Amino acid sequence: MTGHNKTRRRGLFSILTKSPSAPSPDRYLGCILGGAAGDALGYPVEFDRLSTIISRFGQAGITALQLDYENRVALISDDTQMTLFTIDGILTSYSSPLSDAEQWPLHFPKGFEASYLSWLYTQTRFSDLPAKAARYGYSNPYDYQMTAPALFNERAPGSTCLTALMSIAKGEAVRNDSKGCGGVMRVAPIGLFFPGDYETAYHAGAQAANITHKHTTSDEASGALASIISLAVDGKSVRQAVRQTIALLNRREGSNGETASALTHALALTNQKTPVRESIAALGEGWIAEEALAIAVYCALTAPSVAQGIINAVNHDGDSDSTGAICGNILGALHGVQSIPTSWIENLELREFMERLAYILHRVTYIKAIGPLAYERRKAEFADIYKG
Repeated sequence: MTGHNKTRRRGLFSILTKSPSAPSPDRYLGCILGGAAGDALGYPVEFDRLSTIISRFGQAGITALQLDYENRVALISDDTQMTLFTIDGILTSYSSPLSDAEQWPLHFPKGFEASYLSWLYTQTRFSDLPAKAARYGYSNPYDYQMTAPALFNERAPGSTCLTALMSIAKGEAVRNDSKGCGGVMRVAPIGLFFPGDYETAYHAGAQAANITHKHTTSDEASGALASIISLAVDGKSVRQAVRQTIALLNRREGSNGETASALTHALALTNQKTPVRESIAALGEGWIAEEALAIAVYCALTAPSVAQGIINAVNHDGDSDSTGAICGNILGALHGVQSIPTSWIENLELREFMERLAYILHRVTYIKAIGPLAYERRKAEFADIYKG
C-alpha cells in the first residue's frame, strides 16, 4: 500500500493516515478460513508420526477434512480459537477511529491481554476471568460476541499459553523462555490489519506473541508471520514477502538470527530437487516457532495449489495443525477464499462466525485507512458492523 507515513516514538510504533483503500475482503476471508482449514486438516494427526498418518490414510497422507461423528463438522483446534481471539484483541484495541493516530496502537498490548484472558476463560471457566479481562480491555462497539459454544471446547491448548495467562490473571509476571509455536500460530490477523505496512505488522505480531512466550525467537517468528501476511494480502508473492521479511529481521538490533536462518533455509530448499517430505523433515517438526513458520513457508512456496500446499504442510512428523494453519493463512491471504476447496470451507466448525469476524476486521481496517474525518462523513456505510 502506498501513501503512508510511519513514525516511531519511545520504542513504540505508530502510523499516520494511510491511503484510503484496503485489499479485497476475499483475501481476509481466505486468510482466516484458509488457516482454519489447515488447522482442521492437521488436527486429527497433530501428534502422529508421518508413518502413522500414511498407515491410516494411505501414501498421500491425510487429504480430506475429517468430520466429527457427532456434529458432522471438521473440528478446529486451539490454533484457530486463539486466532479468532487475536481478531477480538485487534477490534478491542481499535474500538473507534480515534483522531489521534499516535494513541490507538498503544492500546494493543492490553487489548490482546484482555482477549487472551477471555480465551483462557473458555478453557478453564474460572469465574473471575471475565471481570479481569473487562478491566484490561476497552469498549468494543462491534456486532459480535466471543460466546460461540465451540470456542469453549478444549482442543489441546498449549501449556505455555495457559500457564502464562494464568500468571497474568493472578497479577504475576510471566516467566518462561519458551519459543513454542503457540505465539506464531495465532497472529496472522495482525498482518491483515496492516496491509502493506509490514514493519508495523511485525512489531505488533511480536508484541502479541510476547504476552505468553518470552523467547526472542517467538517474538521474531510471530512478527515475521504478521509481516508476511501484511505483504501477501497487499499483493506481494510469497517469495517476495519472505525475502522482505528476512531483510527486516536482518536489520533488527538484538536479533538472534534463528528465524531469519530458518526462513533462508526454507527458501534454499525450494531451489533443490529434494522430495517435499524430506525437505520438510530438514526444516524440523514445527513444535517451535521458527520451524513451524519455515515449514509453512516452504509448503506455500512449492505447492501447485492452495489445497496441496496445506496438505503438504500437515503430512509430517510434527505439529501438523499449526503448520497447516500457518500455511493456510499465508496462501489464503494471497489467493483469497476462492482458492480454498469449497468442501473444506462448507464443513468447517464455526464457519459463519469466522466469516463475520473476517468481515468486521476488513471493514475496520478500511475505516483505519480512510481516517476519522472521512469516517464521520460516511458513518452510515459502516452501520452493519456496529451493535444495535
